[in-house]
Amino acid sequence: MGLAAGATGSLLAALGTALPETTVPVVAIVRGGPDAEAVAVGAIVGAPFLLLTLGLAITGGAVMARRDDPELHPEVGQVRRDLATFLAGFAVLMLAIPLPRGVRIVLAVGLLLLYARHVHATLRGSDPATEHPEPLHLTRGAERPAGPAIAVQLVIGVALLIAGAELFVR
Repeated sequence: MGLAAGATGSLLAALGTALPETTVPVVAIVRGGPDAEAVAVGAIVGAPFLLLTLGLAITGGAVMARRDDPELHPEVGQVRRDLATFLAGFAVLMLAIPLPRGVRIVLAVGLLLLYARHVHATLRGSDPATEHPEPLHLTRGAERPAGPAIAVQLVIGVALLIAGAELFVR
């Protein structure tokens, strides 16, 4: 897709890691039932704790295990952009808690616009990646996968996520 490594990490990887933890609460709420709310809240609250503990430990261990280059070399501009967007959004969320519903709706739209600005700045502000990503599972031999193959693999992946969330909620 010609995206820079920073854009791939900040946008695509973020979406890919957030989608499973978002799918479980959505399926639980849509499905209903006596435990739906408990499952949804547990998934929403539990995921960040898991990522902070186990995920951070695994990431740290993986970085330390890299013998050729044990240091991370992030794109400084991308990290600043990510942190600035997160901190601004988090501040708005915390300030919005006691406000009336109408004001919170306006602020929610503002947060969507903030994220749209972040996506635009991330895509505009980085150079295309020099490394090629792993090939799609559906088109292993192809040099560059076609758009329909990308869409089919994406749809299959999302369908499997929903099916897994459905099993989890049961």
